[in-house]
Amino acid sequence: AHFTAVLGQHDLRVQAYQGYGKGLIKKFKCSPDAYVQMVIQLAYHKMYGKNRPTYESAATRRFQQGRTETCRTVSDESVAFCDAMADPEVGPEQCQQLFRAALNAHTKYISDASDGRGVDRHLFGLKKLITEGEQ
Repeated sequence: AHFTAVLGQHDLRVQAYQGYGKGLIKKFKCSPDAYVQMVIQLAYHKMYGKNRPTYESAATRRFQQGRTETCRTVSDESVAFCDAMADPEVGPEQCQQLFRAALNAHTKYISDASDGRGVDRHLFGLKKLITEGEQ
């Protein structure tokens, strides 16, 4: 009953955007994943005026029993891009350069994590080994 009541308080609407897809994004020489991650960050920045920590998973399936690595999608480069887009003094060429830098940083981070060079899960595992009262 509680679940039904909570569910009833929410409204979900999905709009399928057909304007372009990964084919056009690839023509721009962009990773579709990185492109979408930057669009999400820019939308959030436009709504709230700041960036918030977010993450996506990177598959490590090429390793035996590989699962995922956590990848932080907000980077110094993505923050610089969002800040530039919010600043009317910054020209479109500069915004495009910052966008490309953010895409490249994101793609490298995801690639490193998938290749076993991620740190997030490792640090989480170490944190879980600490017993109560231990630093």
